[in-house]
Order: sequence, then structure tokens, then C-alpha cells
Amino acid sequence: MVSSMPAQMGVRGHGRAMHDRIPPMLCHMPTPGMKVLLVEDHLQVRDVVARALRGAGYHVSAADSGVAAQAHAAAERVDAAVIDISLPGMMQGVGFGRWLRRLWGGVPIVFVTGLMDWEMPEPVPEDRATRLLRKPFGALEIVGLVNGLVRVRSGISLAD
Repeated sequence: MVSSMPAQMGVRGHGRAMHDRIPPMLCHMPTPGMKVLLVEDHLQVRDVVARALRGAGYHVSAADSGVAAQAHAAAERVDAAVIDISLPGMMQGVGFGRWLRRLWGGVPIVFVTGLMDWEMPEPVPEDRATRLLRKPFGALEIVGLVNGLVRVRSGISLAD
């Protein structure tokens, strides 16, 4: 049984509830203990997404800005990243994603945003290792996207 948490995703406090537990079929990962870098400036969203990813078996490093995330990524290799498009300071999400890929190669990235297309500061890359997820979203969506990108990068069939 999946239990609902009181915290809701989205800046405006609405949307689908995140869940404490992720169904086992979404928890299968190519390598136990893979590291995900989470870059999100909204504390509640960051905490709930980190909890969902940890519940799926990932080790999560969280940061509230691109500059803070650079320190995490430079100190330790990451296997995937979840990055908010709108970050405080000079480095926005897509720019941080480009920096991260220069550092760690084709690291899979899920960009998250509450922005409409016309509000986006720059386009999100369109490739096999990148996805865009609109807020509000649920735990199953974020974990499913990260799992899918990690599996594709690892060469594991989605039928496994």
C-alpha cells in the first residue's frame, strides 16, 4: 500500500501528493547506490524529491543553487541529476546542466520546471539523456524518469 505524504509538489502548494514508498517495479536499478544530484531552490520541493529518490535506492546530494551544486559535482561523480530550470544567482538550470555534462560526460538529466514554454530562459537540450518534467509532478513520475534514463545509459533493456 502506498501512503500519501502531506507535502504537495509545486510552488503554489497544489498538485498530486508525493509518496513515501515507491512500487518495487520502479526501484530496480542497474547498480545499487547510484548517486543523483538534486538542484532545487525550493526547500519543500527539494526535500520531497530527495525523499522519493532515496526511497527508490539512490544516494542523493542536494543543493539549492547552481554554484552550490558545482561543489557537490566537482567533489564526487554523479550518475544522474534532477535540476530545476529556474535557480537563484547567475547560473540557471540549463547552464548548470551543460557544465555538469562537460565535467561528467553524458550524465542523464531530468530538468524540472513550473515555467511555460514561453517563460523558459533557454531551450532544454533534446537528446536521449535529457527529459523535461513540468511541476507539479508525483514521486512515481520523477523516479520513473530517473530510472529510465539511468537504465538507458547503462544499456539495460526496459524489459529486464
